[in-house]
This record gives sequence, C-alpha cells and structure tokens, in this order.
Amino acid sequence: MAVLAVLFGRVSPYGPRYLSEDFGAVRLLAERGTRSSDFARYPDGGTTVGLSAALPVRASAELPVADDRSAWLQVPSHTALRLQLLDKRGMMLGTQLDRYYYTDGLETVSGGTNQKSYGHSCAPCHGAISGNPKDAQVPAPDAISAASLTLAAYSDRNPRAPRKPQIVSAVHDVDFVTTIKPLLAKHCATSGCHAGATAAAALRLDDETLHGRFPAAYADLVQRSVSLTSLRARQSELIERLLGEKLDAPGPLKGHCPPGAPKLELVNAFVRFIESGAFYDLSAREPAHAP
Repeated sequence: MAVLAVLFGRVSPYGPRYLSEDFGAVRLLAERGTRSSDFARYPDGGTTVGLSAALPVRASAELPVADDRSAWLQVPSHTALRLQLLDKRGMMLGTQLDRYYYTDGLETVSGGTNQKSYGHSCAPCHGAISGNPKDAQVPAPDAISAASLTLAAYSDRNPRAPRKPQIVSAVHDVDFVTTIKPLLAKHCATSGCHAGATAAAALRLDDETLHGRFPAAYADLVQRSVSLTSLRARQSELIERLLGEKLDAPGPLKGHCPPGAPKLELVNAFVRFIESGAFYDLSAREPAHAP
C-alpha cells in the first residue's frame, strides 16, 4: 500500500522514494451501480444523493495491513472497486488512488511482476533484480521491488508458506439517513445539546426543515464542518471536535463535543461517512424516476 501511495504521488521516476510508516489499514469503496437516469448533478456542486460531488459508493470496514504495509484481499467480482489508504485510526492518509479496479472473477493480481519483463520495464526506476544498483544504470534506484513477496501473502515472506487473503465479504451504504442520524439521536440531538430552539452553537441536529434540497440537520452539519472538496476526516473540524484533538482542519481546535472521553462509535461512523462521500441518502433517486 505504501508503494502505491508513492506511485500515485506523481513523483519523479528517478531518485529515492520515502515509504510512509503510518499506513495501518485499507478501506474499499464499491461503485453502487446507480443508473444515470436516477442521478443528477446540481449547480451547488452536489448531486441527487448529497452535497458533495462524489459518485454513489458503498464502503467496506477497515482491513488491517501487514507489518510491511501490504494487503492481500479477496474482493467481490463484477464490481468497480477503489482502495483508500488509511492511517492506524482509520482515516485517509497520503496520496490516494484515483482509479477503480474491476475483476470478472477467479483472477489473481500478484504483488509484483515477472522476471522477464522486470529488467526492461521496472529496473530503471525500482532497482535491478540482482540487488546491485549498478545493474540498473541509474544513479540512485530505490528498492521497492521486494513487494513481490509480501507479509500479507506469505508468512515471513516464505514462498512455500502462502497465506489466505482477507475476504471482503460485504460493503454497506454509509450515509446520513442510515448511519449518522440514529447516532445523533443517541448522542447529540438531545435536550440541552443540539436539539430545540436553544441548541448549542445554533446547530439543531433534530431539524428536518428543508435547507435547499436536504434537511437542515444534514446540510448545516456538513457545510459547517466538512470539506466537501477533500472529503478527508483529518481535515474536518467535526472530527477534531469529536476527538478533542487538533488534526489538519484549518484554524485552531474549537472545542470538544460531546463532553467526556471521545465516543469512538460516533467518531468511526463520521470518519466513514465523510470519506465515503458525505452522502445524505444513497437510496435517493431523481423525482421523475422515484417509485
């Protein structure tokens, strides 16, 4: 995974690469299969299903990576999938992959390439297969070609001890209606907090009044505390407030809410919600085509 982050970082093909030590997991986003007739983009930058421009997707749970930051996964076939690279707390980190993968089934994509093509296709950037830098004829080749035998796929990188892949058996809708609203009712939209006319910070999380195309509770929360361009939890004021910790959102930390120790159920749900696309309702369809 760290190697993919480097390659998608659009770095120069020469010189050393620096592989992040912070990757802890991966998340898969699965294209939802929404028909074009059911989906529209709006001038405000949003779509039928939410205020961000993201295409409708479902998300898997976080899957841990091995000590060498590799992953060996069995994924659903006939489904367009995109990987998200996560830190050890399940938040997106570094350069993210910008394309989808698709398989017809019964296919295996290994962690490396074959020796015949490696010499002319890969060695100029990634180092000679012999391990001798002089054989690659570049001044400072990096050494990421060890990815052919990963700890995720082989115990102790022993080719005689293959591991079984982690099975990605299910992906789920992660949206405001299904995932977030019940948690807000439990933790936040209560008397004395974010409910009623005297709601804290004038943020009513029980407000079903339409604010444009969506209820005010969703629209106000997302527009005030989520970056709809980056869709990264670490850059969200909301996640900082839930954790009571400064991350990467602009400006200083603006408090801790709700009081007490961070409620990880709430934090983890909002992280997935933001990084999946901050959708309101993934089952929504354009009115002309709604049942």
